[in-house]
Amino acid sequence: MNTIEEQVHTLENKVRRQQRWNIALGGLVLVGCMLAATTADDVPDVIKARKFEVIGSSGAVLVEMDVITHQEKEFGGIRTLNSQAGIITKLGVQGKGDGNFTTYNSGKTPTIQLATTRGGDGYIGTLNSTGEKLVEITSASPTGSAWLATYDGKGHKIVEISSSMKKGCGYFATYDPEGQKIVEISSGVGTDSGHGWIGTYDADGKKLVEISNNSGGGTLTTYTGNGKRASELP
Repeated sequence: MNTIEEQVHTLENKVRRQQRWNIALGGLVLVGCMLAATTADDVPDVIKARKFEVIGSSGAVLVEMDVITHQEKEFGGIRTLNSQAGIITKLGVQGKGDGNFTTYNSGKTPTIQLATTRGGDGYIGTLNSTGEKLVEITSASPTGSAWLATYDGKGHKIVEISSSMKKGCGYFATYDPEGQKIVEISSGVGTDSGHGWIGTYDADGKKLVEISNNSGGGTLTTYTGNGKRASELP
């Protein structure tokens, strides 16, 4: 191999090496550009859309966030769903635009409700699998009152408990399956002095026994089946 051939061969090797370096350098530049495009400086502070959906591995929509219309006004809403598109939980509005949170069983029947009443007070309700009320708890901020009721699962009230912080009064009542009051216990009835009172009733709502106390002492009164007073102590 003469000198010219050796020089040409050497030059060809240099060109090949330079091409490889150029390709590698171009790859590094491309990777650098891609990394620069995903830096924190390019991440938007706010993402705006009319609806968001979170999809599971099967492709089913599991979370929805969108705009809901209530009484011709728009509010935000969030729903979680199972793989059959049944609602599990729902966060939305009710009434005049007050907050509402509801859970469902198998995506069909509401089981727990947390809400704000029209008066701006809190409400909690639990329901059975058919949608009948089991427990209700609410409050009334102007009077500082609280109220609790339990039901038999068929719409009939069984127990009722309430209080009034303004008057310092408490109230308790039980009911039979037909909704008739059987026992009633209260304090401060009609007064602010905290007087106690107990009454029992028959299935027709007629008073049977009454126990009360006032500033003059305590009394016990019994009644006949037709509602007439039978005896009184003292």
